[in-house]
This record gives sequence, structure tokens and C-alpha cells, in this order.
Amino acid sequence: MILQIIYAYLENFAGFEIKLFDWMYTSISYIYVAVAILMIKTEIINQKIQLMRLNKIQEQVSKEVEEQEAEKEEKKEKQNEGDEEKENKKEENTGNEQPEGSNA
Repeated sequence: MILQIIYAYLENFAGFEIKLFDWMYTSISYIYVAVAILMIKTEIINQKIQLMRLNKIQEQVSKEVEEQEAEKEEKKEKQNEGDEEKENKKEENTGNEQPEGSNA
């Protein structure tokens, strides 16, 4: 548009005329449109690539979290089993002992 304004000024006030200016102006306009479309496509493709990377990272993080939770559950189960064994041993020991005052 700037070129069109400058050309109109030169043509009207200075009498300067460029042959085939309209053809060049249209060609330049088409080139700008094509470049804009290509830039938009490139930007969309880059966004899709970034989304794919984020999805992969998110999957890895979720797997790590699941593994950590599974490890915590295993530790709790082992601890509970150990506590149960201790309680069973205590019950066995207390059942075999006689009260202190019974032999008096």
C-alpha cells in the first residue's frame, strides 16, 4: 500500500510513470501473502511439535509418580507386616508368662 501511495503521488504531481507498475505491485502482494501463509504454517507445526514434547514429558512424569506411589505402598505393606509380626511375638511372650504375684 505504501508503494501504491508513493506511486500515485509521483504520477499525479511529478508526472513520473512506471510501466507495468500494477503488475509488479500485484506480484509483490502475492509474494507477501504466500510468505505470510508459510510463516503461519511453520508456526502451527512448531506448536504441534512443542505439544508432542510436552505430552511425552507429562507421560514420563506420570509414570515416575506412579512408580513412587507403588514404592511407598510396598514400604507401608512391609512395615505393616513387620508390625504384625512384632505384635504376634508380644502376644506369644505374654501368654507363656505367669503373673508375678501368683507364686507367693
